[in-house]
Amino acid sequence: MFRKLVNAFAAFSLVVPLILSNTSYAAANVSVGLNINGVLVNDQKPKVINQTTFVPIRTVTLLPGLQVAWNNKTKTVTVTNSNTKEKVSLAVGNKIASRGNDKISLSSPARIIDGVTYVPFRFIGEAFGATVKWDNVSKSVAIYNTDPSVIANLKSDDLKTARTAALKLPRISFNEEFTTSDESHSTTYYFPYGEANRFFISDQGVTQYLEIKDNAAWVIWEGVVSSSATNKADIIPNIVEAVSKERGDRPDITGKLSYFVDLWMMEQVRYGTIDENGTNTQIGETTVDVSNSVILEIPGEQRVN
Repeated sequence: MFRKLVNAFAAFSLVVPLILSNTSYAAANVSVGLNINGVLVNDQKPKVINQTTFVPIRTVTLLPGLQVAWNNKTKTVTVTNSNTKEKVSLAVGNKIASRGNDKISLSSPARIIDGVTYVPFRFIGEAFGATVKWDNVSKSVAIYNTDPSVIANLKSDDLKTARTAALKLPRISFNEEFTTSDESHSTTYYFPYGEANRFFISDQGVTQYLEIKDNAAWVIWEGVVSSSATNKADIIPNIVEAVSKERGDRPDITGKLSYFVDLWMMEQVRYGTIDENGTNTQIGETTVDVSNSVILEIPGEQRVN
């Protein structure tokens, strides 16, 4: 599963708004979820005010390469891209922000609420090339930026290159991860044969199905694998026999699959194919640098999507 840790943040709390178009909520009645670059964040306590969602500025620091500074005298927030050195500055109460030498109008100014400074997050995210997506079903927002080289590789006709890129994308979910007592030391990735834009991950008793859209991998379905149910058709043919619990839209996947078993404790990968009848054909097992890629070439396989 995703083993990402959120680092400790600076002692000050600032915050950022995201405009939710065509949505109207009262601030006191809305609980907004956040996924920042693939990490579900629960300590930001977003607020919805006048159709705008506000979240702590520390959210910005979760986006790689962005740093935040606060000038208490001028009540100004400055966000800097440590890679490009580009800066965006917003002053409390001012609807005009600056980006380099440019002046940009804001729909909502930075503000202070209960001693905390809030700033417009959609503006900051998009000013630095981040993607901001609102999920109306879960009342959650995803904010992420994707490495341009990963986006380019995702389009490659070479399946090994494209699949490796797919596994490097931010993985977006608005639910807490399922946990189990399974302590297995391997992770298996399944791709429909010839495809790179959708895949399964099975790890420590939990299987997830993800689809790629908007340069991120979105968790569409997940379930806790169980051996208690017998004499039933597979939940996901040749991947999941039964689950004790599940959520999301169960995928309708049939046909041949390519698989890659990351035996990460031994730094080895076992790989092969599973046909529509469930016949497993192991192609090989090899030592690889799993920090780089667990995807290997399947002889004869060509990309079809």
